[in-house]
Amino acid sequence: VDIPMQFSGALLLMGLGFLALPLGIHLADPATGRADFAWLFLSYVLQGVGELLISPVGYAMIGRLAPRQYQGVMMGSWMLVTGLASLFAGDFSGMVAQPVDGNALSTNAAYATLFTQLAVGSLVMGAALFALLRRRGPLNAEAQDRTAAVGQVFPPELVARVRFQARVVDPRDLGMRLQELTHGERVFT
Repeated sequence: VDIPMQFSGALLLMGLGFLALPLGIHLADPATGRADFAWLFLSYVLQGVGELLISPVGYAMIGRLAPRQYQGVMMGSWMLVTGLASLFAGDFSGMVAQPVDGNALSTNAAYATLFTQLAVGSLVMGAALFALLRRRGPLNAEAQDRTAAVGQVFPPELVARVRFQARVVDPRDLGMRLQELTHGERVFT
């Protein structure tokens, strides 16, 4: 499965998860303002699946795509950004009015607005990413053409060895490393 497409799907699932909350608030008990637990459960399931599509896949993608000498820094940056996002989420949730009298009805409108905005933002970004990914077909074909061209210039076993040892993904990097290798320079440490 295409990793950027997983990210797009995750954003769409997160948006749907956020959208379940204002819908549940809208259908809440008019006397107490309390929503049914099923809406909260649906939101958690959708957001949980979305999180599973982003977090471990993104972490593994960094390990696969980052140059070997920067892998630790890049993985640490991924975790740092994740931690900062959790910190900011806690701060932002404190900005929503809390019920003073213990009645959920007094804050339902504020929460419905907040969750709708989060849902719209996630859905728009997911749809935009999906649209961009649908248009990138020629870019993939171009990258495959470059890889094929590199394979025609250099022996296939040398190309496979460089790809394996250097974890090279971009065909331009592969060609550069193969040129360095064939000129007698030491490429791998």
